Amino acid sequence: MECFLTQLEALEESRQGSVKISSMSPEEFSFEIRSSDKLGHMEIEVSLQRNQYSGPKYWPTKISGGFEIDPQAIEQLISCFRRFTN
Repeated sequence: MECFLTQLEALEESRQGSVKISSMSPEEFSFEIRSSDKLGHMEIEVSLQRNQYSGPKYWPTKISGGFEIDPQAIEQLISCFRRFTN
């Protein structure tokens, strides 16, 4: 988490590049913030997945999406993620 926060702070300052955090279990969770152009516009992409087993059946349940964010919102995200580490 600390590495992610350090990278997120660098992204907030430069407004170029990307930062991603994901779960230890493959494909269960990913959260990426990245610049979408050279002007500093930002976007978020997120994915959540859970594997549900019901007897002999396997049901993968997944939700994913993305959206643009106001670059100023990165500062708020940093504050929210900091609360997880305290």
